[in-house]
Amino acid sequence: MREFIKYSLQVINIISLVIGLVFVFFFFYCEFFGYIKGNNLLKSIHSPLDHNGVFIIGFICAAIFILSILLRKKFFS
Repeated sequence: MREFIKYSLQVINIISLVIGLVFVFFFFYCEFFGYIKGNNLLKSIHSPLDHNGVFIIGFICAAIFILSILLRKKFFS
């Protein structure tokens, strides 16, 4: 059971990192080309979010990433 939790935290860590990096690239896109272009990009991929929603999800992924690192260090090091 302990190994399952350890690997689950590792998978959560990797997934939140990848999703967070995607949102960081979207943030850079918005900074370079403007938020109107960013919203148009989201509309073109049929996303129900605007740029504010994407940034909130990015911050949530960053928090999950940090929390999973702290849990792995506390319980499995």
